[in-house]
Parts: sequence; structure tokens; C-alpha cells
Amino acid sequence: MSGERGGGGGNREWVRRCFDEIKEEGLGLGDRKDYFKVRGTISYIRKDPERPPWYTACPSENCMKKVIKDNNEQYWCESCRKNFPNYKPRYILSFIACDATGMSWLSGFSNVAETIMETKAETLREMIDNHMMEEYAQSFEKPQFRQFVFKCMAQSSIVNDETRLRVRALGAEPVNFVEESKRLLEEIESYN
Repeated sequence: MSGERGGGGGNREWVRRCFDEIKEEGLGLGDRKDYFKVRGTISYIRKDPERPPWYTACPSENCMKKVIKDNNEQYWCESCRKNFPNYKPRYILSFIACDATGMSWLSGFSNVAETIMETKAETLREMIDNHMMEEYAQSFEKPQFRQFVFKCMAQSSIVNDETRLRVRALGAEPVNFVEESKRLLEEIESYN
């Protein structure tokens, strides 16, 4: 498949893949991280309000570390070494994306999740706080079956003596069908 340089990975080459190629080529297995692009359709987003798609992040402008709620209803940031009266919800969205060849679970942090959800995590938290569960659920329906080109990183980790492949979306752009058509035509031409 074709590659391109630039974007969120500096001078990294973003080779275009299909979901079945992630497994077939063993991307992300072993000690290496593999970077690639994949065009996928979102088919499911994890949305359980008991385990919302964000974590409690430090409200400090330059800190994105997780904070822990203490007994005094304050939020402690280990990195800043400070207590805060509140936290900032920061996305860590888990979703399934698929193409004609297969599917994969992906995760995306704030910038990717905001592109997909078209809303901030704070808005979703307010919906839960205000018992607006129907609106909360509808927020997850809008991105369903939309197509994106994801910039991904695949990396394996060992959990309970089991190797697991994690695919993280580092970027997401809604599919530009004109550009995608040109790319496919160029790829077809390259076979002549």
C-alpha cells in the first residue's frame, strides 16, 4: 500500500493498511511500535455511564496526568504535587472501527475523541451529572457508521501473562471522498 510523510508523526512514513493486514503482518508485536494509516468505519463506541469514556485529569493547563480524589473531596495530582477542587475530564475513547477486511478495537485520547464525538468530554460529564441520559446516549449515535482515516500506532503489552495488541488512534480525519478516490485511482494506475 502507499505511504506518505508528515502529519502528527513528524517525518514518519504513514503506510496505508487494511485491518486484516494488522494481524497478517504482525504489526505492533514484539518490542516494536508500528505506525500506519487505516480507513475505517466506526461501528461501536463504548459508552457505559458507570465507566465513562474519560479519566479524571489534572485541571492545570500544562498537565494531563490523572488525579486521585482524596477524603476531603479534593483531587490530588502527583505530577504537580497539588490538590485541586475539581478535575478536567479527558477523553480516552474505546471504539471498534472496521473496513471490508476486518475490524479492530482502537483507543483515542482527547484530540482524536473530540474529532470523532464532535463534543468535549466535559459536555458528556455534564449530561451524566444532570441525569440527561437520553442526550448522553444520542451523543454516541452520531459518530456511528461515519468513516475516518485514522493514524494509528500498534504496540503489544503483556497483561496477566497474555500478550495483547493495542491499537491507538493518534489522529482522525473524516474521509474526504474526492481525495480518497484520487488515491485509489493512483494506486490502481501503479499496477499497470
